[in-house]
Amino acid sequence: MKKFLYTHSNESIAYIIDKISGTPESDIFLVVDANPDVFSDNLNLKLLKREADNFSKTITIVSKIPQILDAARPAGFSVSSDDINIEESISSAPTAESGV
Repeated sequence: MKKFLYTHSNESIAYIIDKISGTPESDIFLVVDANPDVFSDNLNLKLLKREADNFSKTITIVSKIPQILDAARPAGFSVSSDDINIEESISSAPTAESGV
């Protein structure tokens, strides 16, 4: 089952990771437009990815901000610019065959 989580401007990466760990769903769509600074930082994205993998969670970063999507892809996240039509995230997901 899919779960949408929305970030807020005052949330730290640690708080967001805590929210993810407490979510029973394994597929999470993380809407991050309210908190662009946290998700533009490569270190934060690597930490989030590591912890998501530890929790066996699949996270799709959802944002209208192209810089966030550009930073999230190399960190190993699926991305989408539209939180209603998530089909885009499936086509942009990294695969083992693509070497990502």
